[in-house]
Amino acid sequence: MNILKTTNFSAVRGLRLASLVGAMLHSSQVCSAQRRRSLRRSGPAGHYSAALGRGFALLFLLALLPQLLLAQKPQIKFLQQKHYVPALNKGLELQTQTEKYFNEYGAVTREEYFKMSLDSNLNSQRKIIHSYDSRGRHQNSLHYNGDNLLEREVKIYWDQKNNKNKIEEISYVDGQQASVAITYLLTYDEAGNKEVEQYFNTKGVVTRQRNWFYNKQDEVIRSLELVEEPNQPRKEIKTRYKRDQDGYLTKSITVEKVNGKLFRKDVRYFENSFLIRWKKYIEGKFVSEFVNEYRDSVLIRQTENERFDPEKKRKRSKKESIWVTNTEYDVYGNILVQTKSRNEQVVSIVQYAYDDYGNRIKTIKINRESNEKEEERLTYDKWGNVASLELLKNDRIVYKDEFVYEYHPRKRKD
Repeated sequence: MNILKTTNFSAVRGLRLASLVGAMLHSSQVCSAQRRRSLRRSGPAGHYSAALGRGFALLFLLALLPQLLLAQKPQIKFLQQKHYVPALNKGLELQTQTEKYFNEYGAVTREEYFKMSLDSNLNSQRKIIHSYDSRGRHQNSLHYNGDNLLEREVKIYWDQKNNKNKIEEISYVDGQQASVAITYLLTYDEAGNKEVEQYFNTKGVVTRQRNWFYNKQDEVIRSLELVEEPNQPRKEIKTRYKRDQDGYLTKSITVEKVNGKLFRKDVRYFENSFLIRWKKYIEGKFVSEFVNEYRDSVLIRQTENERFDPEKKRKRSKKESIWVTNTEYDVYGNILVQTKSRNEQVVSIVQYAYDDYGNRIKTIKINRESNEKEEERLTYDKWGNVASLELLKNDRIVYKDEFVYEYHPRKRKD
């Protein structure tokens, strides 16, 4: 199973603390001349008070030091994830276990997946070994089954401009090579932009191809996707850009055609390089609009107005509904609450809670129509990595994951 990926905000908090310390020091430097003049007038008592103030400031900085060091977290060397589910006789029982090993640059070198058998033994299901070149680029992956027999090898190739441009897959039967096939090719233009992307089946036949075309600003103005798989459509996407007299992007229009017929249109409006509005049309009909609000270049609110009713599509409702999704953010860009309403009636609410380091520790989803509640709880280790995750529905646990880490030793800077 996949290892949970969460955003770690410990470095952000460290930067906030560093900014606070920097502001204190800057304030101290700016006011130093004024303090010297004041000390000359106040005599020894003033010098004592100043020394005491400096002492408190030093203690404050020392108290912040652990938090500043926290921002410099070590690289993960080993990660073990245990997945528990409710047992028949109360409590939880181990169902699966995943182990991953990382190099000092954070890349996965080995994965192994285990499953609990009926006789309560943890058996290996599959194993993957990854290798990298001296530049840290992924070179190949070896896939083994539970009996440690090689079943598949994936080779990745890179061009001179450090772009991944080819993938080759080799299959094995009883540990012996059975077939070799190129499954992916990607070419680039002189500017390093993607030009042609091709996917192949094991027989060497192209199953999907995509072409990109660019303007002088290296922006995609047209992309063409050809799908040779049965019952799959032919797609063509074109984008036009509009700029002001200073060259800043103010508007873009993207049109998607399926089998030569207009299917979707996206109109985006920009202000100071920020997306402020996004209108979507399906088959010529307006369906939704996003409106973004910013404060000091940070997104603080996103409102979605949607005119599409899934029930109407299923012919259960003749009345068109207006959906509105409102998302509120804190000053650091974390989502605080998201509400979704239909015809001005709140249908669902999602609330988020964070710890002092900005790590998400709780998510509560409430569906007012079905009267269902889903809650996700997370804890973290001292370096800000997820230590446990619990999922509950209507206050009953669905599963629990526990994570154990080992870290690479830090390199000393002489």
